[in-house]
Formats: sequence, C-alpha cells, structure tokens
Amino acid sequence: MRGFFSPLDLAHALRGEDIYYDMYDDPDGLHELLDYCADATIRFAEDIYALVRKHLGDTPYGMWYADHKINMSEDIACMISGEAYRTFCAPHTQKVIDHFGVGYMHCHSRAMYLVKEICSLRNVAHLWLATDPNQPRPIEHIDELVRDANGVCLAIDCNRFAEIEDNIEKLRRGNFSICLPCDSVEEGITLVERFNQL
Repeated sequence: MRGFFSPLDLAHALRGEDIYYDMYDDPDGLHELLDYCADATIRFAEDIYALVRKHLGDTPYGMWYADHKINMSEDIACMISGEAYRTFCAPHTQKVIDHFGVGYMHCHSRAMYLVKEICSLRNVAHLWLATDPNQPRPIEHIDELVRDANGVCLAIDCNRFAEIEDNIEKLRRGNFSICLPCDSVEEGITLVERFNQL
C-alpha cells in the first residue's frame, strides 16, 4: 500500500530503456502505453485495497493509506526533464490521483526540479524527496523547496539535529516533515523534545 509504480515507472518496467527513445520516436504510442499503465495501476491498487479492507478494515490504521489515497513513486521521472514530465507523466499520474482522490508521491533529490512539477499536480498532499548520494541535499535547499512545493508537505531528511536548528526559520515558511536518524528510542524522544522547544 505504501508505494505503487506511477504510470511512467510501470511503463519503464515494461519497455526498459527504450522508453526514453519513445518520447521522441513514438510520443503518441507512449501516451497510449502510459494511459494503459495508469489504468493498470488503478486496477491493481483497487485489488490491493479490497484485500486490505477485508483483512485490516476494522483496525485503527489499516486503511490509512488506502481510503481515497494513492502512494506512487516517480523514480523513472528523475531521469527526464521537467518539460518531459509535464508532457508525458503529469497527465497519466494525475489520472491515477484523480481516481483515488489524494496523491502521496515520491521522487529523488537528483531531480529537485521535479518538486515543482509533482507539487503542481492537483490534490498532491505529500512528496517524499529522498536524498541521493553525491546529489543536492534537500535540507540545503529549503528556500527553493518552499517556493516550488506549492504548500505540499515535503518529507526530507538530515544527518544532524544542528541542520534543523540552522534552518528552522526557513523550515517554518514551508510545510515539511523531517527524518533524522537516531540510535535508540531514548535518543529519539530527546530529539523530539528538543525539536518541540525550537
């Protein structure tokens, strides 16, 4: 439930690297494939949600990611431009979000320009922006993320609590959730208490 392929991710799983050529050699055919992948994602997610409803529907959090929501990765989109995303991905990803109601999305910091594109889709509530090795670190680009996120909650990570302290005023201007690694439950509690005092 926590992460379905976006239409482009599924299309890439089916077409492989040729999908990048398809954008130039057969754009209409690619749109047909992406539409098929959007429909397949909707159907697959509905099947999964029916199982969740059957087995977890009466639990407090069993349906949290399933009721009127879809969680999708845009990993393959991190290999294309923002313009290509708008042309090929956005309409088909939007179709899936529209079917379920609210989108919870994921992409990577190697393509920080996608924050603006994904957060411009209707009814995106959340974007997990994973930090890639040797790529821009979101915690170091708060100003542009606030500008590009369009009010969408961005989940970002940092390595040290000091990075939160150093950026707290910038973070307050946006909508962020922050992941900070810790070594124990006790350390986690202490860090939450420190955060609440900021």
